[in-house]
Amino acid sequence: MKWIISLVMAMLLLVPAHGAVAMPKQEAVDQMINALLRHKYDLAQSYLANGARMPEIREDSPILQVEGLPSTKIGHRILIGYFRDEAFNSSRMAFIWDLTIKQDRIIRLDALYDGANPLVNENKVVRDYRNRFDRHVMVPGQFPFEVHKVRGEIKGQRIALQYVDDANDRFLLIQAEPVQPGMPIMDGPKPLKAKGSLESRFQKDGMQYMVTLGHKRWLSHVKAEGLGDVIASMK
Repeated sequence: MKWIISLVMAMLLLVPAHGAVAMPKQEAVDQMINALLRHKYDLAQSYLANGARMPEIREDSPILQVEGLPSTKIGHRILIGYFRDEAFNSSRMAFIWDLTIKQDRIIRLDALYDGANPLVNENKVVRDYRNRFDRHVMVPGQFPFEVHKVRGEIKGQRIALQYVDDANDRFLLIQAEPVQPGMPIMDGPKPLKAKGSLESRFQKDGMQYMVTLGHKRWLSHVKAEGLGDVIASMK
């Protein structure tokens, strides 16, 4: 984090004196910031010119603040966004973006820093489930791939957490619900060739878990050892 702050401070110190550089118009930037603060990310994307893409914000925490700062380069603006960290009732840095602006159009966006932690999404859904049903849900302590994003939902008494590795088309899906009489138990990984995945079910502390490790196309890319390591790390 210290190097990020140092980078931003260096940018500001190198900005020429007021009036030395013509600042780009701010209408598109201001509209984009307003959309980000309202958590309307599709609307924020619409203020970028064709071909320019806004990075995916991989965390569901609300954007609390977005600062627009001058840049050392003509026709550029720096945006620094902050998440509201609900767990600690504070803010933390979400992103640093470098916008290239031409005739009040944002023609390019370069991500200088991504502070999103997708596991925050996991924590929020698990905490919500615990508050609703007073039950502990085990989650992995290690993963067989780099987690790019986490999706979670609660339907009835079932919780589902999906961990995604977009770069390599891999995923981990954990579903859990209270044990019901007559629920079948599967011992060990079971290949599901149609879905390119391995699956295992087990029960712990009154909850039944179904853990699925898969690849969007190829079962050969999924290893039983990886599934076993995930289950062993759950607590």
